Amino acid sequence: MSLQNQTKFLQYIQRYRSQRTAETYQVHLDQFLKMNFAEPYTIDDVEEFVDHLKNKGLQETSINSYLRTLRRYLNWCHDRLGTPKIKIEMLSANDPVHAVWTTEEMNLLEKELNYRSTSLRYKILQRAHYMLRYTAMRAGEVFNLQWDQIYPDFIWLKNQNNWNLKTRKEAKIPICEKLALFLEGEKRCSTGYLQLGNQNHFSELSHLTHSMKKFQREMQLDQPEPLKGYRSSVATELLST
Repeated sequence: MSLQNQTKFLQYIQRYRSQRTAETYQVHLDQFLKMNFAEPYTIDDVEEFVDHLKNKGLQETSINSYLRTLRRYLNWCHDRLGTPKIKIEMLSANDPVHAVWTTEEMNLLEKELNYRSTSLRYKILQRAHYMLRYTAMRAGEVFNLQWDQIYPDFIWLKNQNNWNLKTRKEAKIPICEKLALFLEGEKRCSTGYLQLGNQNHFSELSHLTHSMKKFQREMQLDQPEPLKGYRSSVATELLST
């Protein structure tokens, strides 16, 4: 694995993922680099890497984490550099099923955040909750959202100079009545961002995630995992209506 290519890949990842995620990717890729495989890589190299991780005592769920990183990197190399496509399959580990909140539980979270929103921390968590619950946007999309992307009837998601959407170039998300009423009462931040991070209280998405997790524990609703749990919970709520 070319160190230069790895560096470019990690720079690409940092545009829309947290620094902690990029550091995890680097640890995984460094382990693969130490195997000294000849380029271009093959599926046999991947299988040998898996055997190496098993010999180190890693469980299948942990190995799958390495494989996801490696798959992402090799797909990036294929798309950007034209390297051969390698299909990497996950091990047959029994990944835990992520729980979802019920409508009543999301209402409870919302009620408590509304009550606590006089403090800056809970005001930001309140904004994150409303945006995630009533748009089903990804956490990274909400974290990097700016005020000028919010129109009366929709939110216009688009790539930015320092951050890219995960699976799309742009999208227009309709604003429901409940969210519209909430946004009408919100004071716009002078930095341009929706005050979820980026020069505000939380400098990284992982910091916002940690704070939301702490709040969930206080409410004895520590499942599903923040902040991705909102998307599955909203989807479940819509299917049940």
